[in-house]
Amino acid sequence: MGMLEEEMYRSIVNGDVHALEQLLTVRGADPEMRYHYHNIPALNFAIMRKQQEIARVLLLYGASVNQTDNHQKKSALHCAVLARSLPMVEMLLHEGANPNLGDVDGSTPVHYAACLDDLRMFTALVDAGGDVEARDRNRRTALLIACALGNLQVVNYLLDNCAADVTVRDINGNTAFHLYKVYPLSLCKKLISKGASVTAVNSSGQSALYLYVNWLSRQDIGSGRTDCYRCLYLLLLNGADPNQRWVYYPRYPLSLAVCNRDLIAVSMMLSFGANPDFRDTMRETPALLPTATKNVRILQLFYYNGMNPCLWDEHNKAAKIMQDRFVNYSMSDVLISVLTGEVQLVKSLQYISALALRRSLGRNADSLIFNSSLPTGVKNRVVSFAYYVLFARAAYNDAVLQ
Repeated sequence: MGMLEEEMYRSIVNGDVHALEQLLTVRGADPEMRYHYHNIPALNFAIMRKQQEIARVLLLYGASVNQTDNHQKKSALHCAVLARSLPMVEMLLHEGANPNLGDVDGSTPVHYAACLDDLRMFTALVDAGGDVEARDRNRRTALLIACALGNLQVVNYLLDNCAADVTVRDINGNTAFHLYKVYPLSLCKKLISKGASVTAVNSSGQSALYLYVNWLSRQDIGSGRTDCYRCLYLLLLNGADPNQRWVYYPRYPLSLAVCNRDLIAVSMMLSFGANPDFRDTMRETPALLPTATKNVRILQLFYYNGMNPCLWDEHNKAAKIMQDRFVNYSMSDVLISVLTGEVQLVKSLQYISALALRRSLGRNADSLIFNSSLPTGVKNRVVSFAYYVLFARAAYNDAVLQ
C-alpha cells in the first residue's frame, strides 16, 4: 500500500471527512481505490466501518455505487444492509444502487434484509424495485429465507403486501411450511389461505407434518405450545397425511410423536386416520413403540383406537408366564409382584400382564391394588384401564389368557 492509499485508509477508518476531501481534491486520490487482498472498494470499506459521511463524500467525488469486491462480489448496498444502517441504505438507493445485484451466492440485498427481520429496511429495498421473487444459489426467495429464520415481520409483509408466491421450493424441495419452525396460528392460516400446500414433500421425502411433529418436541416452545397444537390440527384438517413416511428415515409422523411421548399429537393424528399398524422398513409399527418408550397412556390411546389385537401377542405371552406362577404363589402375590417387583413399574408390558391377571381376580383386585404401596396415580390408572380393557372389550377378554 502506497503512502496516498495509506492516508486515505486512515481517513476512512477515523471518519476524517476533511482529510479525505484534501486527498481527493488536492492530491488526486482515486475515489474507487481498493483495499486488502479482497480488493474491497473504498466506498464499501467506508460503509462497513459505518462511516456515512465518508461514503457520501466518496459518492460525491465519483465512486461507483454498484461496484463490488473481488471475493464475495458484495456491493455497497449489501454492506449497508449487513451494517443494519437504514440511513446508508436509503442514501445508496437515492444514488441509484441496484437492490437486485447478486453476490457470489446469488443473494441480493433483499435476501440480506430478509435475514435480518428489519421491516423498514426491507420495505425500503422493495419500494426501490427489489425483486421479492429473486432466487439465491439455494433457490430460496425472500419468503423462504424469512421462514427459515423465523422472521415473522418480513413473512407477514411479503404475504400481505407483495403477493409473494407461497408455492415456491428451494433446491431441496422445501416449501414455506417445511422451513418455518413452530408456526404461529395466524401464519399457518395465512399460508393455507394463500395456497400453500400442506401435503408437499421435500426431496428427502419429508412432509411438513412430519417436521412439525418433530419440532413440537422442542423444550423452548413454552407458552406457545397450545397455539402449536392448533396449527397441527389445522394442517391435519387441510389434508396433511399422517401416514406419509419420511423416505430416508423409516418412521411415520405417528411413530415420531410416540417416540417424543407427545400424547396430544398422537391423539390428533389417530383421529385423522393415522394407522398404528403400518410397519416401517425396520418392521416396527407405531403401536409397538409405546412398550419401548414405556408410555402406558399412549398404549391406552392405541387400544381405544382399535389397534390390531394380534399385536398384543407379546403381552398375552407375558400374562401366561405370570399365570404359570400360580403353581407356587397365590394370585394376589403374583399380582403384587408384577406391579412392584422385577421390572420397572412404568413398563407397559407389566401393566398388561397385571391387567390380564386382574381379570382372574375380578373386582376383588381393586381392593388389593388400592391397599398396596403403589402411588395413587398408578393405582387409578391400573384400575381405570383394567375396567376398559377387561370388561368393555369382551373379545379381548376371551383371548388374553388362551
